[in-house]
Amino acid sequence: MDETPPVIQTPMKGSATTGRSKRPLSRRLQAGFMSVINVPMRAFLGLPFATPLGGRLMLVSLTGRKTGKHYRQPLSYVKQGNLLLTPGGASGS
Repeated sequence: MDETPPVIQTPMKGSATTGRSKRPLSRRLQAGFMSVINVPMRAFLGLPFATPLGGRLMLVSLTGRKTGKHYRQPLSYVKQGNLLLTPGGASGS
């Protein structure tokens, strides 16, 4: 009787079966906090009149390249002459 050995599958790092994420806990907490805060900020920044936060924040509307899904994201900025400078540094991700 020729038996094949059982296949042992080990979960990949960061997969759902391990319950771990590749991001550190502090980044995951920050992302969760920002997703909760962004909901009222979108409504506040979308008002048709000037608000106190409008001097440092703007509401950017984006459309996903692959899905076509529409996004509205609060974004901070600084004025420098005729330019609006926004934060970057997501390493292209």
